[in-house]
This record gives sequence, C-alpha cells and structure tokens, in this order.
Amino acid sequence: GDRIDSCLADVCQELSRSKIQKLIKNGVCVLNSASVKPSQILKVGDVIEYTYSYYNTYFQETEPSIVSGSQVVDGPYVPEPVKRLN
Repeated sequence: GDRIDSCLADVCQELSRSKIQKLIKNGVCVLNSASVKPSQILKVGDVIEYTYSYYNTYFQETEPSIVSGSQVVDGPYVPEPVKRLN
C-alpha cells in the first residue's frame, strides 16, 4: 500500500513532501479521524482529511489560499482534492 504522506503529495501538489509530513505530525491531516505518522500505510476504505493554507507565489497573492478536502482511499490511486475553499 501507499504511505499517507506520499498520497497527499500527489493530491496537494503546491506543498513539498516535507511540509506535508509536518502537517501530518501536527495533526492537521488525519486518517480515519485520528492522528497518524507520515509513514502510515493506507488501506482501501481509509478516509484522509486535511485543511491547510499556502501562498501562491506565482500569482503573488497577498492572502493565503485555503485548501480543505477529504479522500476515500479506493485503491493505489488517490483522486484530486474534493473541495477548495478559495
């Protein structure tokens, strides 16, 4: 199976994998409503939930973009984020 940090790196392409690992360690990204380690292996049916903010430097944004979503693991591929707030 895939690791949670690897799957989120595919979904949250504006963040580095090390940033994603920090979000997981800080409990911002959770698996089945519980905190896990970045190395947690995913199983079919697991639910990943996340919310984070970032600045889009390409567009020189002055306000952070907020991304929130959830993923249901249905195999080795995790689909695109479900919802973007702004």
